[in-house]
Amino acid sequence: MSLQVSLQGSSLKLVGQLTVAEVEQHWPVPEHWFGGKAQQLDLALVDNVDSAGLAWLLELESRQQAAQGEFEWLHCSPKLTQLMTLYDLSLKQQRLVAKTTS
Repeated sequence: MSLQVSLQGSSLKLVGQLTVAEVEQHWPVPEHWFGGKAQQLDLALVDNVDSAGLAWLLELESRQQAAQGEFEWLHCSPKLTQLMTLYDLSLKQQRLVAKTTS
């Protein structure tokens, strides 16, 4: 299933696969997704994710932060959570955080 992205209220809803083949088709990322419009990334209907998909999500988060906001990450799959752990990322109160070393 291809990746479908829609802005529904305050949620950026993703449906399908977050893989290298799919995220290439959603580049560059539309500017109208950022700022005050979307405050949540709804990942409930994401079937599959690879490292390119995670990188694409990180780009979304970076763009959102540049627009003076941050996303609330909703419904992350176990596979996405595992990938995030491999890159020293995690969610704290549904917000993306990088693990720091002391």
